[in-house]
Amino acid sequence: MLSPCHACGPLHCVLGSRKRDCLQSFPNLRRIANSLSGFSGTEEDPDSWPDFERSYYETRTKGANIMGAPRKAGRPPKINPQAEQLTKALAFVSLVSEDDETLPNNGHVMLGSNMAVVLGRMMSAGHPIVEDLEICPHLDRLKLALARSGAGLTIAKTAGGSLSVSGKKFRALIPTVPQDTMPPIFPDMPVAVVNDSIKEAFKVCGTLATEAGERVIEASLLLEAYVCTGTNGVAMMQYMHGIDLPPHMVISKTFAAAVAKVEAPLTGFGFTWSEELQKPSSITFWFEGGLWLRCNCYSDRWPEIEQIVGAANYPAALPAGLFEAIEAVEKFSDDKEPSVYFNDGKVQSHYTAEAGASFDVPGLQGGKRFKAKLVRQVSPYVTAIDLTTFEDRAFFTGGTPNEFGVGAIRGVLMGMAGAHKVAPASEPQSEPVGTAWGGAEITGDDEPDTVGWGGTDAPATAPWGSEEPQATGWGGEGDSSEIDTDVPPPNVGWGG
Repeated sequence: MLSPCHACGPLHCVLGSRKRDCLQSFPNLRRIANSLSGFSGTEEDPDSWPDFERSYYETRTKGANIMGAPRKAGRPPKINPQAEQLTKALAFVSLVSEDDETLPNNGHVMLGSNMAVVLGRMMSAGHPIVEDLEICPHLDRLKLALARSGAGLTIAKTAGGSLSVSGKKFRALIPTVPQDTMPPIFPDMPVAVVNDSIKEAFKVCGTLATEAGERVIEASLLLEAYVCTGTNGVAMMQYMHGIDLPPHMVISKTFAAAVAKVEAPLTGFGFTWSEELQKPSSITFWFEGGLWLRCNCYSDRWPEIEQIVGAANYPAALPAGLFEAIEAVEKFSDDKEPSVYFNDGKVQSHYTAEAGASFDVPGLQGGKRFKAKLVRQVSPYVTAIDLTTFEDRAFFTGGTPNEFGVGAIRGVLMGMAGAHKVAPASEPQSEPVGTAWGGAEITGDDEPDTVGWGGTDAPATAPWGSEEPQATGWGGEGDSSEIDTDVPPPNVGWGG
């Protein structure tokens, strides 16, 4: 029987594995061994050796243990398929888990009716499971126990009310809470077909929104028919997802981010209509495989925004090197939050070219000043920009053009006071040229003067909640909560 040789590497010795018996020393025996093993290649070319000899050769040449294949560092332990499936379900519902000590079910998951469900203050999530249990174990402890269970897995409810998770050598008791602390959660049943364009809309518009926003419009996204909108008060972006949806759905940035993270494709959408608010009070997104994410909508309404983001404008091709220029000069700015000046053919860190840094951008039209961070936030989505139609703001478009040549993204950036069209050596005019939405001035001060949209200076033409509900359509008179797929969208592009 052939056995590995400690001396000759890929060749195998019929006499044993001692060096003195190595076939290298016995050419005739080597030929016999090669014949017995089916070796037909050349001894100088490892690629021509049989698989078992080549594998052994590679093991030796890599300096690994010759008694077996090298073990990869950090190789994950084997996990039972059932444990793997349940772990995947728990990872999904963890998207909405909150660290809120005021919740009696804080950090726990409801297992019941072959579903794993987590309930938060604003959001909930569900994922199908094979386990037929009625219990509410601690979420993180259960995930940890499943990871330690190994190839074997037994899950059972104990007489004391805990959840027992055991493997071949491992056992853990997972603490639970009474089921009545987690009231039944029912997702909104799907009434419309949606696709992953919703995820892309949330990713784009969520660039501006922030969970730490002081006002609802800064911490939320506005989701409605065909478009999604996000703002931070001084910039606004819209994404045309192209799906007919109910109006005035104000959802948290946190929920939008959770939906965008899910790898499974979106398949359906459901909602609950509030007669009092005349808009949805909750919405649910469904994913392939029966997964769902649900959230309560904010009762607030956004102010009217079409007059801002939809104002007539004429974007031109983005000047080559514009964002590179901003990145190059912004750290030379003396502002606490660096700003940049657009001058004809260049970007500057200061009003005058005699200070700071400048970067040539052929074709750039001057006359604007922006916060550098603000421009960086929207830069991945800008392919065309209008720097001339309005003195105090810039409009932009981006995204892959559709069949009508229109990109899916449009937006607007508010400028800052102190810009100029021509860069003289003197100081800028004392009269500011830029105002924020609602009429408040944007300056380069540490504390901005503007409150942006939805603040005390919001346009009087569209106060919060003043818009009359539609007589027909989603949730209105004659609403059937069904999508008429034969009715084309009201426009074919921005402003169409």
